[in-house]
Amino acid sequence: MFESSNQGGLGFQLLSDEKQIWSDKPHKIPLFITAYFVFIILFLGGFFILPMTLVLITKDVSYLANMNMQINGNMVSSDTSLDTIRFALIGVIILFAIHILLVSWYLRFRMSEIYVITTKRGILVRPLFPKAIISLNLQNLTSVSRSGGKHVGTLTFHARGEVAGTGLFRNIFKRPLSFLNINTPEKVENLILQHFGSNKEVP
Repeated sequence: MFESSNQGGLGFQLLSDEKQIWSDKPHKIPLFITAYFVFIILFLGGFFILPMTLVLITKDVSYLANMNMQINGNMVSSDTSLDTIRFALIGVIILFAIHILLVSWYLRFRMSEIYVITTKRGILVRPLFPKAIISLNLQNLTSVSRSGGKHVGTLTFHARGEVAGTGLFRNIFKRPLSFLNINTPEKVENLILQHFGSNKEVP
């Protein structure tokens, strides 16, 4: 459990009649980030960086020609100069570095999220740019869905009405509020239903 007694320092304030009953943050890297990272390494590294590097070492362009690789719209052939391949390799490495930086930023962005349950609301705080505070009135809670494992998992809140909040891009994707990869999700779900279960709709 992530402890915080200074809500103002996290970018939000409790209401006058509201108390914090639980807080946490992500404890596991989202699977899709790992999958994308592996894809970028295999795609750019395996199909471009490694073959081009081997060609520059061996000075044998036929390897790229056999792969039917194109550089600047032209098929690589025995007439393709090593300088052309060298500049293409530099471009691919720059592209690879940009992807790594973007993935690293997004990972830090998501892992910095803070989740809070109060006696009235579910709150998601994103302290890094683009900053956002997203809250859901749990009095409108209809159901809670849980996914993932027993020790680390995700809770998604379904409620009447939309979430409210502040911050850039907060309304681009209209989707339920989720707490990603929190510890002991089943216990947290039971805690939520204990406080707000009477609001849950019966199918």
